Amino acid sequence: MDNINASRLLRALGLLTSIIFLGCSTNPSIQQGASIQEFASSLNGKRFSFEMTGSVWVPSMSGVLVTAQRLPKGLLLAMDPAREHCARQGGEIVMAKLQAVELHPKFHPQLPLRAVCERRGEPLWALDLQYAGISMTAGEGAGGTKNLLYLNMKTGAQYLSPQRLAERLQDEQLNAQANAQAAASRQARELALEQERQRLAREKELDAAIAAAQWPARVAAFRVNLRSGDRFKWTSPPSGAWGGPFVGMVVRVDMAIALVQFDNLIIGGLQTRYIPREQLEPFDGPAPAGRYEIK
Repeated sequence: MDNINASRLLRALGLLTSIIFLGCSTNPSIQQGASIQEFASSLNGKRFSFEMTGSVWVPSMSGVLVTAQRLPKGLLLAMDPAREHCARQGGEIVMAKLQAVELHPKFHPQLPLRAVCERRGEPLWALDLQYAGISMTAGEGAGGTKNLLYLNMKTGAQYLSPQRLAERLQDEQLNAQANAQAAASRQARELALEQERQRLAREKELDAAIAAAQWPARVAAFRVNLRSGDRFKWTSPPSGAWGGPFVGMVVRVDMAIALVQFDNLIIGGLQTRYIPREQLEPFDGPAPAGRYEIK
């Protein structure tokens, strides 16, 4: 019984040691500064890591997703000085323009790209936020097990006055409209191309059906009117012949037989052979690449 209790105590101490160790590795503390501009400047180039599973009990490192926007808790805490600046002006922070992070099948955080300080619906200022080097990496928990998951990033921020915010919103709206128009044009082109592809496919199917229906009559006419220079395919090669199709050109027609020269077949060392008319049919395509020989 003493051994069991000792084992439990060691595990608890290991977990506590891990928590304390991780607590010493907290994210940078961003000072509030004398102004929101100073705070924004302090955010530039700062590296953050937020633990996503909730196993780290240090609030500034927590990546637990909070609010309906699925924002990492530690990131919101890092933005608290901005909230305080806004509150002193009688406003509230609104997180807008969210960036989805899809790096893990289980965790789907979003990062705010703009924090707007609003008072009675009117913007007082805004911070445009940037994130570089976004990644997720595994970390070791108690006992050395790799059961922690960190969302890593480097932050940047830009202060926007109400006028500059209005200009940027207008630029973004114009860009969105231009992108929508480009997407609509691209979709229209793709639709037109697809319709043309389908039309050509239908025409090809129709031509193939017509050709198949006319083929027996065409073969019969070909054999009746066979003459020198006609391109042919041999329909009844010897049973031992391998490969094909065997094609060539008619050299001379003698009643029911024709002397032909093959493009891709040698029989007994010769490319020419007498073949009955009824074993020939028209051939329109290019000569096959393969070459064959019958001894």
